[in-house]
Amino acid sequence: MTRASSALHLITVLVAFLDAQTFANAPTLFKEATTEAGLPSGLSSESVRIFDFNDDDYPDSFFVDTSGAPHALLNEQGIFREVPVAGLTRLPHRGTVKFFRGLYGDDRIGALMIDSGLRAFWGDPVTNDGHIDYYVVILDEGRLKFSQLDPALFPKIGGSITDAHAFDYNQDGKLDLIITSFYTLGPVHDPEEGEGLHLFKGTGGAEDKSFVDVTKEAGLYSLQGISISSLDAPVPSYHLSLCDIDGDSKLDLLVPGYGRRWNKLYLTGSGKFRNQANMLGYDGDPIGINDPKGNGNGYTAACADADNDGKIDVFQGEITHKWAGPMSDLSAILWNQFPTPFLRDVDLPRPLTFDNQADQSSMWGDLDLDALQDLVVADTAYPPETHLLIWHQKSSRQMEDWSQELGSPFINPAGPVLFDFDLDGDLDLISASTSTRASPEEKFYVRLYKNQYAETNPQGTRHWMEVVLRSQDSRVPLVPYGSKVRVHLPSGTTLLRELVDGYGASSQGPETLHFGLGVLPSDVSLLPVSITWTNGESVELLLPIDRLSRVTLR
Repeated sequence: MTRASSALHLITVLVAFLDAQTFANAPTLFKEATTEAGLPSGLSSESVRIFDFNDDDYPDSFFVDTSGAPHALLNEQGIFREVPVAGLTRLPHRGTVKFFRGLYGDDRIGALMIDSGLRAFWGDPVTNDGHIDYYVVILDEGRLKFSQLDPALFPKIGGSITDAHAFDYNQDGKLDLIITSFYTLGPVHDPEEGEGLHLFKGTGGAEDKSFVDVTKEAGLYSLQGISISSLDAPVPSYHLSLCDIDGDSKLDLLVPGYGRRWNKLYLTGSGKFRNQANMLGYDGDPIGINDPKGNGNGYTAACADADNDGKIDVFQGEITHKWAGPMSDLSAILWNQFPTPFLRDVDLPRPLTFDNQADQSSMWGDLDLDALQDLVVADTAYPPETHLLIWHQKSSRQMEDWSQELGSPFINPAGPVLFDFDLDGDLDLISASTSTRASPEEKFYVRLYKNQYAETNPQGTRHWMEVVLRSQDSRVPLVPYGSKVRVHLPSGTTLLRELVDGYGASSQGPETLHFGLGVLPSDVSLLPVSITWTNGESVELLLPIDRLSRVTLR
């Protein structure tokens, strides 16, 4: 296999990493506020779910602790209060829950309980297929109540299951589900073969068949048993990300390949997905590209228009090991130059090394309201060196390390999420944690960090805007995942956000779209905003700065 000609390059600049002393002496943007905000101080969990259960614009939270017990916390104007969970007592090992409003074609909240089926991979002698249970979730008399739906209404799925997302792939106004998997399972599993993707088309209701399996007709079929050297071979993947890479207003699929396998990028096109990872340089870096086990270990892919050029860029997080050396890829920011290949940028504020690093989840967001998005990365599982990273974009495409802004290193983070929990206009940070490879006496808990920029922003010189999208038009889902919002600044810069549910299995992000607007003229109180809905239609309007606005398509 050969790669198309591209402008890919690897930059070999070694940037010194901040040590613990730097953390201790640095001023902080974030204040640790876990108990102050009402979260339990001893909550141990490996994933974070941010979801507004009562639709009051204050984002709530949901966790599964390390014993499998669920915890729901409602956000009461910036203070979390735990409420009982009914109908969902305990989740299986490595199980997870995801929430989607309007999943069944009405205004109810749908939930997926995912049993990964990966027990054998984590030392449990019991091997069984993974499965998904489907629920309706309501707030009932102060409880978060789960009611399981009839499994016969949904396609049966087995094998290993790692991640699931909702989107309207065929633009019919109904939410569909895309599901990714890990290695094949069974009494004797193939140590190389991936399980592949599954695409379930929503029918718009839970009274009849809620979803039908359209994996094959959509071009996502898995050719089991073929050589891993084929571009059609399925790859094992922990996470899946959705974003519009080619700018056609349809969400594309980014599948990070684990086991040093090639990453996959499926462009939606006219309803048939096409793997264009090789053409766009998403499959891996040039080193080892002709070897089917010469790239990866892909783990996370976080999307954003990070350089404000109107194209969605990608942070590709990888796991590196000293023993694998350059046959693994380094984590990189992939600057989108569609239709030409991504520009692969490894000039990040960290050591350029193939020693143990594990960038397992990530998220973009504007932390200091300067109209440039910053990046949070969970480098984890190899303590004490691996910790939560914050990279500030000081100028277009130029990142600097702001990890010291946490005050002290957060070791072994998991599933960090940026969200404005107190609605003061700046992005706060919450993260779970993992005990992987840690000593038994060490404790790892969920932590919430309050962003203090809004309080220290002198005379409000930098501004912000938040937007929540809803639809009451049958052509567009209630929560229109894949819709885009563009804010047009007086300087001529256009800021772009697209609505997705997060970037990976270990976290679920808020439905609220956040914009840092930078410094604005004193007479500006409204800004022009354009919204492109999932059916391709657009609307233009004026929205106020320094507040959250709801926009509903009717």
